[in-house]
Amino acid sequence: MSAAERYLTLSSGQLRLELEELYAAYTACLDEERFEEWPEFFVEQCLYKIVPRENFERGLPLATWLCESKGYLADRVTAIPLLDEFTRVFNTGQYRDKLVVEEGRLKFKEKLCIFDSLLVPNSLIYPL
Repeated sequence: MSAAERYLTLSSGQLRLELEELYAAYTACLDEERFEEWPEFFVEQCLYKIVPRENFERGLPLATWLCESKGYLADRVTAIPLLDEFTRVFNTGQYRDKLVVEEGRLKFKEKLCIFDSLLVPNSLIYPL
């Protein structure tokens, strides 16, 4: 049985756990600034793009999973907290992802980052 076939036979609970582990690892990679590892979450020919809210393709080939986050929040906390400075919200939105199995594990084939607002601070240097 191939890795893709194995994922197709998982129960919904098992698949949910696999997806939660993928997203937790992805988030930890960014939070811990391990940017050299970030490309490993994607297939070679992945599209990473920002699109307007209602622009998302629904036709999916076999062994492709569609995942949507209900929302994300990117904020800024200073390295040394200051008493007179609040945490700043940099960006909010949602992800709409297509995942496939490659090298025996789930990877992003497409990651759409859909912003709630049109303005993004130019000081935001990390991937969302």
